[in-house]
Formats: sequence, C-alpha cells, structure tokens
Amino acid sequence: MSKVSPKTGKIESLRWVEGLNAPKGMGVFKNRLYVADLGEVVVIDIEKGAIEKRIAIEGAQGLNDVSVGKNGQVYVSDSRTKKVHVLINDVPSPLLDSARSGLKGPNGVLASPAGLLVLDNNSVNLANAEGALTKVAPLLPEQTASST
Repeated sequence: MSKVSPKTGKIESLRWVEGLNAPKGMGVFKNRLYVADLGEVVVIDIEKGAIEKRIAIEGAQGLNDVSVGKNGQVYVSDSRTKKVHVLINDVPSPLLDSARSGLKGPNGVLASPAGLLVLDNNSVNLANAEGALTKVAPLLPEQTASST
C-alpha cells in the first residue's frame, strides 16, 4: 500500500505498508488506519507505517468499505455475504444482515450524525438500532452503473 500526499497528490512512499491482500475501504481513528482486506480488518499504526494487528471477521468473504464512528466504532461492509459488521474496541460482531435487514449486497457505509448509512440495492439507507433499514435516497440511473 502506498502513501500519497494529501496536499500534492504525489506518492510519498511507494511501499508504505506491505502485507495486505486486496485492500478496499479505509477509515481513520486517532493514529490507526482500518483497512478492509478480504476476510479481515487490518489495523495500521499510521506513525510507524506498520501493521499493528489483523482482526478476522468470521465468515467474511469480501469486505469492502469501512467507516469509523465518532467514538471509534468501526463499520465494515461485506458485499458477498450481505452483511455489515461493527468493531467495538477491535471486537467484531455482525450488525446487519440479509435476514434481518433485507440487505442485497451492501457496498458503502458511512457513520453519520443521523446514524449508519448503507449503500445497498441502488439506494442509500439509514439503519436503526434494531437493524431495520429505511430508504433515504435512491441512486440516480447514471450513478447506478458506475457504482457497482
């Protein structure tokens, strides 16, 4: 994984952190970078540029996006198993799934002041505490093709 300057967009370090398989979504909390990497969330110490730990997500097949809440809870989507997991103090547990929430293949997640937003089934949905989803906004037709 490379490190890019946020100011210039130039590569600062071509091989900043090695040892990841297929990194996807990322989120930052304090000095830690959380990276979705197939079946685990890799925690990277940003200052050291080194992997701190790997957190296996039981049954995960295609972890995709990551979002970090204001209190450090980490949300990660798994499009293949149709689930969203939450890590609290680096302990994973399932949060949303197709059986309870009707997920079709969650892609993006965003911890927002309104709650957890989940991009799924061509719409943005808000998850409530019981795991039910409410459609907040449909994707526009031209967004649908490019977001899948």
